[in-house]
Amino acid sequence: MRVAGELAAIDETEARPFPPHVLESLRSLVGSDVASYTELDSPAGHVLDSYAVPDDGGKPRHHGPDEAEIFWQLKREHPWCAHQDRTLDVTPRLLSEFVTLRQLRNRQFYTDWLRPLGVEHQVCVGLPAQPTHTKTFLFDNGSKRGDFGGRELTIVALLRPHLVRRYDELQTRRLAAAALGALETTDEPLVLLDDAGRPAFATARARRLLASHGLDVADVPLVAPLVARPIRPDVLLLEEPRPLGLTPRERQILELVAEGQTNAQIAATLWISPATVAKHLEHSYAKLGVTSRTAAARLVAERGTYRGWQRGLEPPTTGTTTRGSTN
Repeated sequence: MRVAGELAAIDETEARPFPPHVLESLRSLVGSDVASYTELDSPAGHVLDSYAVPDDGGKPRHHGPDEAEIFWQLKREHPWCAHQDRTLDVTPRLLSEFVTLRQLRNRQFYTDWLRPLGVEHQVCVGLPAQPTHTKTFLFDNGSKRGDFGGRELTIVALLRPHLVRRYDELQTRRLAAAALGALETTDEPLVLLDDAGRPAFATARARRLLASHGLDVADVPLVAPLVARPIRPDVLLLEEPRPLGLTPRERQILELVAEGQTNAQIAATLWISPATVAKHLEHSYAKLGVTSRTAAARLVAERGTYRGWQRGLEPPTTGTTTRGSTN
């Protein structure tokens, strides 16, 4: 529970999914000589991230200048890596489940990679990922501590969901930051929505476009998107047809006018000012080609209600409004 709490409490500014102090807590709990975390892009032969926490008083482990070349040449000889590539299974496993110590010592991977590190026993566990992008924790022991057992496998299995959640949360923040960065630099009229569908950010052009139709950013959730097209990774542009060319707020106000409410009553119903109601009506009259609320109310009665328009009972005009959302 302490380690799970540490994972949940990692500072949001931390760039690494599992900073060294958390890796050290994992190492201590499992009871291994060394704990390491590695991310690999196997097809490209790139180590995306790799770091280890040695035992107290231990020295950083080295292979020499050709260590990367050695690793990629011999990676498939590692029994757990071969198992992972073949089955996509990344659940906790002991190295000794695949080979005996005698068999391991006869492999070149052991001679050129594990033996220089002093490793003879491992617990291996991965996080969900595309087959080309592996994310792996290794807990290593030398001959002095001996092999791991059911206790260590159980600990790692219990912690794995917390490790997965931590990585997913970090990825979500990275995607949100990328989307926000796109919004801040684009000239498109985009609005970024939060998980509840409320506007979290709008570009300057989006604010101008909304204002030109008598809307503000708070009105965006009223827009029912019908068409979506991607404009860049993780950002969509959504469009909706407008019945009679009216905005959702204008249609809403006209429905209340048709019910006989005064501007003051409409303002109280919608939690807006009477002046805002009057401004919306002014825009509506111009779009409908009428000059009074009576004529507007008659047109509403002839063409159907606001709710009917929302259900698509009224053929849409060519007017559109736009909004953006993260994918």
